Amino acid sequence: MRVGVVGAGYVGLTTAAGLAHLGHRVHAVDVDEGRVAELDRGEVSLPEPELGPLVRAQNELGRLSFGTDMSELSDCEVVFVCVPTPMGEVGAADLGAVYDTAELLARTLRPGAIVVSKSTVPVGTAAQLEALLSPSDIRVVSNPEFLRESHAVEDFLHPDRIVIGAAQADTGDRVAALFRSIDAPVQRVGLESAELAKYASNAFLAVKLSFVNELAELCENVGADIRAVSECMGLDPRIGPAFLNPGPGGGGSCHPKDTAAQLHL
Repeated sequence: MRVGVVGAGYVGLTTAAGLAHLGHRVHAVDVDEGRVAELDRGEVSLPEPELGPLVRAQNELGRLSFGTDMSELSDCEVVFVCVPTPMGEVGAADLGAVYDTAELLARTLRPGAIVVSKSTVPVGTAAQLEALLSPSDIRVVSNPEFLRESHAVEDFLHPDRIVIGAAQADTGDRVAALFRSIDAPVQRVGLESAELAKYASNAFLAVKLSFVNELAELCENVGADIRAVSECMGLDPRIGPAFLNPGPGGGGSCHPKDTAAQLHL
């Protein structure tokens, strides 16, 4: 299948290279001409150890290419939108790049194409995109990413779940087919449920991080060992060991902005 990707950053480049590895012909576009030139040379500056080799391998196989012009996606059957949704002035997600991309795709793609929202967006965004794109006979699917920093390629090719939100079953079927060779449970849900699943996952991880840091302070006050307490807790399958190590708090490129954006849902 001919697949397009808008945005060749952390999520977009991983998505493009991963889909190419699965056997699809992928063309990724980005507004940053310098980045595209680097990618054409096989240079990946992102701190993902497996991403550079994967990009170069797929490029050499002729399955992955890059450009800067949205019109280059005109013959794509499915286009993944992986543009930034930074935190705005009041904490809400800034969706300017998402809507600008949708307007360009409405004028670029052929009828019957599918736009897949990969960016983390507030609940209801995909439905608004569908309203914007449906006059051009273009459908929308929500397929949130669950990538860990430094493990992006591993998490794309060997995920613990794939979430596909769609308003029409046949539209979801076409996107699910892209991931057919991946051995992971596929959760078929509505647009709103897919969008909220991403926010809810990040929020719950933030809760665990905050809790264990508070617990670490309590352990210090009473003379307990936080590592031992966390290990005892983590053996309970209802809790699990992940995200039970105390530290400086939640961070990274997603958790703070996504937690703040949830307050505006």
